[in-house]
Amino acid sequence: MVLNFDENMAALTAREFMQRILKERLNVAQLVIGYDNKFGHNREEGFEDYQRYGKQMGINVTEAPQFAPDGEHISSSAIRSHLQEGRITQANALLGYDYSIAGQVVPGFQEGRKMGFPTANLLVDNAQKLLPQNGVYATLVELDGFEQPLKGMTNIGNRPTFNGKGITIETNILDFSADIYGQNMRVSFVERIRPEVRFNSIDELKTKMKADEQSARSMLAHVAKR
Repeated sequence: MVLNFDENMAALTAREFMQRILKERLNVAQLVIGYDNKFGHNREEGFEDYQRYGKQMGINVTEAPQFAPDGEHISSSAIRSHLQEGRITQANALLGYDYSIAGQVVPGFQEGRKMGFPTANLLVDNAQKLLPQNGVYATLVELDGFEQPLKGMTNIGNRPTFNGKGITIETNILDFSADIYGQNMRVSFVERIRPEVRFNSIDELKTKMKADEQSARSMLAHVAKR
């Protein structure tokens, strides 16, 4: 049931809400409430009050404790902060899953292919989707027709070595060479390899990309065991 939260409901005290809505309308017998959650007009009462009212009404009220992995409070702002600073492992720990973006594979600048690292360029299907901080990441790639995710390394940035202008999302799928233009693709971020930097030459960039590949393989070696 979806409650219509209107002015009348907003004016109810916590006790009135529990009696009229939870007990009489919904026949609630067990209420689990978050450790920092409050309800009722002006949020004047707290868990001990809810528990006392519940005993009077026959509703068992239980408090859900805070879940704080590594002592960090889980919140959308904390997750956004980790993503914006490139702390992908910390963001994933708070989310409980690997952060991902999805969209369509579109033609790119072909610079990676010329260096021996062909990339799938992703056009994200949600323009409001928050991107992790610019850099190179070890990623898992989901494609139609493949039951298991493929391993890859993904660069988010403006290609400073090539004086790029806009932000691109380019993924080199390891040990993969199929033509996937136009296909839907999802990229899940597992671990950050390094920030995006400008190299003095293409050869210097190629050397670093080879090292990035080895880092990605090492970071993703545990994936099959998860």
